[in-house]
Amino acid sequence: GLGTTMCGPSPGTDEGDKDIQVKDSVQDEFDSDLGTFPLGVGMQILDGEYLLGPFDECANDVQNFDDPVDCNAVCQSCGTDISNYHLKAQAAFKDGISEREYGVILRFVDEDGDGMLDYEDYLLAFGIDTFNSKFHVYVHIPNDLDPWHTVASGHAPIRIPPRRPNHIEVIASNDGQTIEIIFNQESIVTLTGGTAQSGERFVEEWASSGAVGLVTLGRGVQASFDNFSFESMP
Repeated sequence: GLGTTMCGPSPGTDEGDKDIQVKDSVQDEFDSDLGTFPLGVGMQILDGEYLLGPFDECANDVQNFDDPVDCNAVCQSCGTDISNYHLKAQAAFKDGISEREYGVILRFVDEDGDGMLDYEDYLLAFGIDTFNSKFHVYVHIPNDLDPWHTVASGHAPIRIPPRRPNHIEVIASNDGQTIEIIFNQESIVTLTGGTAQSGERFVEEWASSGAVGLVTLGRGVQASFDNFSFESMP
């Protein structure tokens, strides 16, 4: 069951989330709370940044989890059924365990709408390890006894020193079948659920639409995000 792991207003409550309108274009510099992302334990706006983490436990810390895990910050005003989109954000390591990863949710199919990763949810996430200059793309396969898989990994052109903001850009196109990740102005991987063209990485478990957001991929790390922009594309 959900127990007491809920953080922030749940769907159907009227604790301030009823005013959040889904928009085709979202921009947030986190000078104030625009309602773009949830606030609560491990989620706060401070000094013009959105801080995510640290959490006691994130989904990929445990192989199989009975309770949902709340290391996802889903963009509440971007929508839940997005196929083609253009997303940009600045991301930096803030505090905690240096080699833990943080990054963006590329696609999230949230079956019960609680904003957390459950056993039956699909998640495709991009994470960066700033101290080792690496990136990974992870997929969480719903209802699978072995749900976590790395679908891409490689070198990430990290800005030095490690706490400097890194620029993440994501372009989803082709009816949601292709996702390109551009990191510090360098295209580092293109994922596809369809027929892979030259240089593209085929991902067998694919969802062509879902939500987007920010994420920490492991316990004990805090990341800061700024200059978030999202645009839904035709």
